[in-house]
Amino acid sequence: MIIFLTSSPGGHTWEQPVKPVPLDESNGFIDNLRKFWKKDARVLFIASDPDNYDNNDFMADIFSRNIPMSGLGLSGIDVCDNRKADIDKDTLNRYDFIILSGGHVPTENAFIKKIGLKQALEDYRGILMTISAGTMNCAGEVYAMPELEGESVDVNYKRYLEGLSLTDIQVIPHYQYLKERSIDGSRMIDDIAAGDSFGKKYYMLNDGSYIMIKDGVTTLYGEAYTLSDGVITKICDNDSSIII
Repeated sequence: MIIFLTSSPGGHTWEQPVKPVPLDESNGFIDNLRKFWKKDARVLFIASDPDNYDNNDFMADIFSRNIPMSGLGLSGIDVCDNRKADIDKDTLNRYDFIILSGGHVPTENAFIKKIGLKQALEDYRGILMTISAGTMNCAGEVYAMPELEGESVDVNYKRYLEGLSLTDIQVIPHYQYLKERSIDGSRMIDDIAAGDSFGKKYYMLNDGSYIMIKDGVTTLYGEAYTLSDGVITKICDNDSSIII
């Protein structure tokens, strides 16, 4: 399995109405993806919210158009949500490219446990691309940073969850955005994440940066930072890469 852990791979406009555009080519992303891409790949989109059928179909349609726009062949895309949640190793290996969606980390975490994704991925031979929450849920111990109003002050909210164990790296995506955002009267990075970082190390990625895992080697591409014991350290620049 080749793994691309992304903050956001691009592929759509942010303004309304949302429209497909090519995937983000920053930091060699499309070039690296193309190295492993199979001609006329079959794609599976795994939803983060298994009950939001309209959004899941909409995002699958976006990817069905932005992948060819990026010069990558596509034969079809299927959606895994509560309408089609029966997956196993054989099922996954019918797909050349799996997208693990972004969304709300705990909601997605519950769904991937329900469908047994960790076990189903054990012998997967294709490409796995994860987005935002999907990237966070790839860790063995997932840091589910509070992101919705009320979560950071809820004593019952679980900030650490069991993930897919595809990496031991705990990622905070969308750093360029989250460093300016507050919830429950606290800054998400400087107060919430920094306070949780003692004895931990979080890797904070800007959109356009990503981590590739191949043959046991983990390489980070693009601008990124670590947050550990309350201290933020820049570790990589755009158009550069490091092995981590």
